[in-house]
Amino acid sequence: QGSDAGSIVQVPIAGGYAKVALELMAYRGVAAGIFAAATSTTQSGTATHPTPISLVSKAGSWVVSYWADKSNVATTSWTPPSEVVTRGTSFGSGSGALGTLSADSGSGLPTGPYGGLTALANVVSSSAITWTVILQA
Repeated sequence: QGSDAGSIVQVPIAGGYAKVALELMAYRGVAAGIFAAATSTTQSGTATHPTPISLVSKAGSWVVSYWADKSNVATTSWTPPSEVVTRGTSFGSGSGALGTLSADSGSGLPTGPYGGLTALANVVSSSAITWTVILQA
């Protein structure tokens, strides 16, 4: 529901310990159960993280981009690409901390390839993964 924004969501972790960065995003006007997603391979030894390219097959679809990195020196800021609207960030602390950035296209897009958007972390990551998720209209 629209009134749920800002609500607390509890997610139990089996086994007791895990490194987790969770951002819950909700969109209306999306075709239920119809989306395309692409993930990149793990990136390491760089602060520059491009998203994978995926195909927008239906005009008006929105695209969510997500960046997550892990480093021995915690990421404390991201520089997002200019093509996106930032929706959230999270930053861990200490060795092996996770840092995340979530963003979207800000509006419906025409058909065609989308992605290859590069975000810059303020530190070199030991590993990172990026996502491109197409929310079909």
